[in-house]
Parts: sequence; structure tokens; C-alpha cells
Amino acid sequence: MYLSMQAVAIMLEWAWKREPRIDLQERLGTGILFEAAEIHSLRRELRLKLPASSGGEDAVTVGSGHYYNRCHAVRDYVTWHAENVLRRIPTREHGRAVEHRRRLEDFRVSMVANLPSPRTKAREGVDEEVQRLFLEAIRPGSPTNPFQAQHQARNYALLLLYFLLGVRRAEALKVKGEDLYLTGAEPKIRIVVRVDEIDDPRRVEPRAKTQGRDLPLGPALVEALREWVVVHRKTYPGHKKTPFVFINRMGGPLSLEAVNDMFELLRRRVDGLPADFTTHHLRHTANDRLSDLADEEGWGEGEEKQRRNYTFGWTKTSNQGEAYQARSTRRKAAAASLRMQKRSWEGQAK
Repeated sequence: MYLSMQAVAIMLEWAWKREPRIDLQERLGTGILFEAAEIHSLRRELRLKLPASSGGEDAVTVGSGHYYNRCHAVRDYVTWHAENVLRRIPTREHGRAVEHRRRLEDFRVSMVANLPSPRTKAREGVDEEVQRLFLEAIRPGSPTNPFQAQHQARNYALLLLYFLLGVRRAEALKVKGEDLYLTGAEPKIRIVVRVDEIDDPRRVEPRAKTQGRDLPLGPALVEALREWVVVHRKTYPGHKKTPFVFINRMGGPLSLEAVNDMFELLRRRVDGLPADFTTHHLRHTANDRLSDLADEEGWGEGEEKQRRNYTFGWTKTSNQGEAYQARSTRRKAAAASLRMQKRSWEGQAK
């Protein structure tokens, strides 16, 4: 379940009215955030149903899945605001920034520690209509494009990369100019696993969970990346300061939070997109398309697994791909069930 930032703000306001009043902006400014007892109290309040849904009966609690989502949403909400404060701390106050970061990490851990595991539905790829809406919304100049005009070329190249290749959110943000091969007979992008880089100034460094690999680029991606890299990237102030392909308005590398904000804006402004739509839905969708291709071309099971694991960055023997095929598996199972019903019925009708 996706909770909007407005919904989380309302939920926190309700929870903190029942306890000693907490001013979030004041806490963020001082860097104190919350004491252990306050976090415990907040978690206790989040376990209860809101008055509007419980008729004022405070003893009524929400389900474990709902509680899990609430705690994670509050963690992410406070983190988003705290990160904005951290970015404004002058570099000369390094010690203060370190202490703010330590307190934030303590809060992040404590807020979701030992939560009951929710029973969640397996995430699936999105259907063709959602794909169409998404592609139209990210196209530069589209009437449904929610992004500022100066960032549309950048966002299009990045989001198309997620859509067509199914790379992880962090993987795309770690791509450097040296990893792009946009000319020649076989254009490609090199996904390189890079950790703890000196030239990565992001407070939260994107970290890939998968293997490095080379992925070919089709004409659509080549055109989008070339338009961004060759034409638009150089118009950003400070673009020469970083080797990373995707940069923010000041020329620094684009952050994980910035990508989250892109999807939050898409969900809010584009009718028809799922309420929890993220880069991971695009990764699942790319897996669905690979399954369809495997069926069309008659790949064997071993051949399909090998190609899937390489494409999505898993080890050769990994079974991770099975978790990304829920929609494809459900569709195939439904078709098999209909064939079985037809055969059974026709056999009885004779």
C-alpha cells in the first residue's frame, strides 16, 4: 500500500496530538529528532486505528500489514525531510552533519525494527495500458508530461532506461560517461558495480545489488541518451564537475530521492498509473516481456534462465528471476486452466 506524503503528515499530526506535542520542523532543525521513548510511543500510536475509522475506540488496532506500511511510510517521510536539512548544512560544519546523520540512521533503524512481517501480494509487471500511459507521460513535450521542460530530456532518457532494460534504480544512477557506447555498430551500456567511490558526493550512495554486465542499446534508447548527453546535459550549470551521466540542476549526480520524487509526481499527475508505481514495477514488466519473447522464440528452460540471469544481473545459478515472473506465470496458468476446462467439458459432452 502506498501512502502519500500528505497522508503521512495527517497521520503524524493525529498521533502526536495524543502525546506531548512534537514539532517536527523544530526537531529537524536541531538534529535531535526523537528519543527512544518517543519512537516507542509513536509506534504504539501507529498501531491504533485512526478515530475516523474506529469510532473513537482506541483499543482497536490495524492489521500487521497496515502497521508495517505505516511505520515504513513515517520512516521515509522523516528521512526525506531530514535529508533536505542535511543538504543545507554548510561544509564547514562537518561535525554537525555527521551527528545529524548518526541520529537519522538511529531513527531509521528503530522506527522499523522487529515489525511483524506483512503478508503482501507479489509485485507484478504492469499491463499494456499502464505502459502506454507511462511512455506518453515521459515523452518530452507530451501534454501529460508532469516534469519541468528543462528536465524532460534527462528524465526521458533515465526513465526509458528503467523501462526498456529493467535495470535497478541505483544501477542507472551509477552510470558514468565512460560506460556509454552510443556510436558504432553495437551501441551498449556497461553496468559497473561501484561502491564507496571517492568521486561520489551523494550522502546516500546508490548501491547496486546485482552483477556487472554489458547491455545492448536499441535505437530508441540510443536516441534518447544521445539527446540528453550531447545536447541537454551541457546546459546544466556545473555539468563538468561529475562523471556521472544523470545529474541534478546544479551539476551534481542525481540522487535516489530525486528518482523517488519523479515517480511520486507521475503517480500524482498521471491518471491510470498504479498508486505504488516505482522503478521496480518497470523491472518486473521487463521480465514479463522477456518471458513472452522466450515463448515466442521457443527457448528451452535452461536457455531462458541463463539469458534472464545475465540480463537482470543475477548470478548464473540464481533462481531470483522466478520472483519477477508473477504476472507472466499467472497469465500462463490461466490459459492452461481454460484449455483444461475446455478439454474436460468437451470430453463430458460427447
